[in-house]
Amino acid sequence: MFQLAGKIAAEKLSGQILKVRTGILRSSVHSDPTITTGNEIRGSVSMAQGTAFYGKFQETGVPHSWTVMATKARALQFLRGPKTVYAQNIIHPPLKQRAFARPSLLESAQTIHDELQRAVDQEIGK
Repeated sequence: MFQLAGKIAAEKLSGQILKVRTGILRSSVHSDPTITTGNEIRGSVSMAQGTAFYGKFQETGVPHSWTVMATKARALQFLRGPKTVYAQNIIHPPLKQRAFARPSLLESAQTIHDELQRAVDQEIGK
């Protein structure tokens, strides 16, 4: 899981899928400890909640538009081409899916399986 989290941060969130602006989303990706019970091994990779809340929206997309309102200032400020625009609120268009976690897991599935099999074989003395 540690290697999968590294792959997501180093590849998918470093320009392959999403470009880095602040690094907050990339630094929020972490692996959770592996849990072993009986013949089952579990581990997970997740994004820390809080400042990188938007990661789930990038991963899955948002199929509808929504209103963005100025809450910490009197107006929103953004660039529209070369011009700076100010508005109290805007309608954000739907957000297309930019999956970074699921593709990383699919790309790494065989490697994860092989490494687990190697560890099991080594443990039982094959």
